[in-house]
Amino acid sequence: IVAGLLGSLVLRKVNLPSVTGYILVGVLLGPSVGRVIPAEVIGNLDVLTNIALGVVAYLIGGSLRISQLRGMGKMVVWVTLTQSVGAWIFVTVVMSLVIEHFVPNPGFWQFSFPMALIVGAISAATAPAATIAIVRELRARGPLTTTLLAVVALDDAVAVLAYALSVGVALGLVVPGT
Repeated sequence: IVAGLLGSLVLRKVNLPSVTGYILVGVLLGPSVGRVIPAEVIGNLDVLTNIALGVVAYLIGGSLRISQLRGMGKMVVWVTLTQSVGAWIFVTVVMSLVIEHFVPNPGFWQFSFPMALIVGAISAATAPAATIAIVRELRARGPLTTTLLAVVALDDAVAVLAYALSVGVALGLVVPGT
């Protein structure tokens, strides 16, 4: 935590958001690069991760004002659906083509498409923690910020629904009769 804080302070000096320092230090100290923090330790931090995500969700909800959202309802829904469903479809199509091209004889309806559909659904999710950190650090206000926070809040709900639907469809394609 101290190393992350120091990294955020250093990167703030070069006009980058603090969250960039936390991410960079995490990558450098994590199991993929520096191996200072083993993968087992990171795996055991699930409780902290869930608490942090709960706090982020609370902060997003607390940042939204009903009075500001009233006139933006249709736009927020439109942006959310376009962005999340668009990502889901785009990633599904690209992954289907990539898997079909690079995996020898996978079978499109039995492997490529079901796998791509699930990965596409996961791609619909956003990273609310980074978004809220930057908005708070920059003290951003106004209609764009309000729309952004509303979209981030709704986006993950769409991703959960997309994932559930994708798993159901994929299971039906992979295991006939289910």
